[in-house]
Amino acid sequence: MVNSLGLRARLVLLVAVALVPVFGLFAWTAASKQADALRLARSTLQSQALLAAASQQPQVEAIRQLLGDLASAPPIKERLPRPCDEYLRNLKAAHPQYTDLGALTLDGKVLCHSEAGRVGADASDRPFFKRVMESRQFSIGEYG
Repeated sequence: MVNSLGLRARLVLLVAVALVPVFGLFAWTAASKQADALRLARSTLQSQALLAAASQQPQVEAIRQLLGDLASAPPIKERLPRPCDEYLRNLKAAHPQYTDLGALTLDGKVLCHSEAGRVGADASDRPFFKRVMESRQFSIGEYG
């Protein structure tokens, strides 16, 4: 069969056979570089996520401390709705970074809140409330 091909066809076939390994090497190198780039991107993203989490940790600890202070504050501990509302409004004014301050009863009803219209609302269906009631530990709500 090769004998029936002309010289030109034989040369083209010879060049094609010689180039197959070269193209294979190019493909293998490209795939390897892509895998390396993907690993580097994942590593960089994970590092950035860890740095972001570490930078938020002091704020989480401050909130945890604030919640402990709130739980032991007389207006909340004694379940006095009006003084509790005033206490939370003053606390919100002193700490504008907190947009939503409230205290719930064990059944999920809003006992007092920094915004008067929310008192009496039911939060028992909220994921953060369910997590707290299940674990009896500090829980962070969803981004709103």
